[in-house]
Amino acid sequence: MSFSYPEGQTSGATQLPAYELLAKISKGEITSTQVIETLLGQIEKNDQQINAYLLVLRSEALEKARQIDRKIARGQKVGKLAGIPVAVKDNI
Repeated sequence: MSFSYPEGQTSGATQLPAYELLAKISKGEITSTQVIETLLGQIEKNDQQINAYLLVLRSEALEKARQIDRKIARGQKVGKLAGIPVAVKDNI
């Protein structure tokens, strides 16, 4: 069985490379929270079909994104990859 995204759902935050997401987050064009919400939405829509995740830390990811957004809004420094979602393969 092969998987493909539904039409119209392959653009936006789910398809941008990390460096573009970082640029958009740092310029305020998109928030870390928006990125996470978009990707969590994709997981919710598609994971039953592809079964890629054993554990999704939804509330923790959203809270961390909000913390990053608050720091950026206050002009505080954030890590070089702050706001970039990460999924870890669990069989390593």
